[in-house]
Amino acid sequence: EPRTAAPRVPETRSVVEIAIDDARAALHGRARTEAPEVPSPIQAAIGRANDAVTRARDGNDVPHAAHAPTAPHAPRERPAAFEMPRNNHKNDNHRNNNHGSPEPTRDGPPGDIDLVKALLEGGDLQAAALRVLRHHLGTADVRFLADARPGEEAAVSSERAALRQAPVAAADRRFGVLVSATLDEATLSAWSQWLSHWLQLEASHEELRRLAWTDELTGAGNRRAFERLLADSIATARRERRALSLMFFDIDDFKKYNDEFGHDAGDQVLRETVELLRSSIRRGDHVFRIGGDEFVVLFCDASGPRAGGNGIPESVEDVARRFQKAVCDLRFPQLGLEGPGTISISAGLAAFPWDGHDAASLLRHADLLAIESKRAGKNVITFGPGARRFVEGSDA
Repeated sequence: EPRTAAPRVPETRSVVEIAIDDARAALHGRARTEAPEVPSPIQAAIGRANDAVTRARDGNDVPHAAHAPTAPHAPRERPAAFEMPRNNHKNDNHRNNNHGSPEPTRDGPPGDIDLVKALLEGGDLQAAALRVLRHHLGTADVRFLADARPGEEAAVSSERAALRQAPVAAADRRFGVLVSATLDEATLSAWSQWLSHWLQLEASHEELRRLAWTDELTGAGNRRAFERLLADSIATARRERRALSLMFFDIDDFKKYNDEFGHDAGDQVLRETVELLRSSIRRGDHVFRIGGDEFVVLFCDASGPRAGGNGIPESVEDVARRFQKAVCDLRFPQLGLEGPGTISISAGLAAFPWDGHDAASLLRHADLLAIESKRAGKNVITFGPGARRFVEGSDA
């Protein structure tokens, strides 16, 4: 039965405040309403958060007289370009979980710390938020549903006709709807606002993450992403006792494109080179731009052939040669160039562990091999002793 007073969403706390409050409570066994002994600016902020918790416990600040957790603010976009691989993979089925949610990630009732953990570790924030929401409402009869896809609006509308709905949206972004057959609209609306803050924060976190690891011009991974992923990949290869290949290359005579046609034309050459490279490498391989016209390809796909292939595993050499040929066939009519064969690359290909025992030595060896390719007349791929040994399959 609808309540007369519309519920309010508790005032928000920052992630720092949440972490400090929970950590100190866990370490000292004190109630969360006790103010931690921290410097005065943070002390004041935590004091305000504690007031909100106290009001919640009195039943004055939450839907259904249950004290709702507070939420930070912030925008979401899945990066279309390079994204750092994560250790914790989200289960897409949890996104529209209609019959329950995964087990909590820690002992005790779900709360803010679970949401922060999911956000920072790449977990399923929506599933964690639903656990918190259901716990505080004392019912599992609440679900988050994504908006209908084009062409499915009528069917979805009919399916949800008997359910109360509240849009989950923030700023100019709509995430979906919160639905229930038993909760009143005011309660759903209040909790949809709470959920929208968390999803907006996740969107901002994803965007910042994308900017931190991606080259903005080409969409390839940047040098920071390369150094981190190379170190992780070598550690994995060493642990699993398998090989790993790295190709360093630059575009021959790239300076002339900037000098003769302007930097916009040069940027176009870089972008199209990366797009071509993406279509050439295998699913588990990665491309990085680490300098002006300097690129690195990390060949770490251990799954065999590309999707849509003929079932025969491609070697690193096959991929590198195909890319080299495709670059030579590129046409740039916007530059006024005539025919193919204008663009070429000089590359060096080194393999772990034979050509380098760590990230620095492997990259250095591949760089030296690329210099040899330049000296050999350009448009050449020079294989290191270990790389040649690897591609011929004697130690693969």
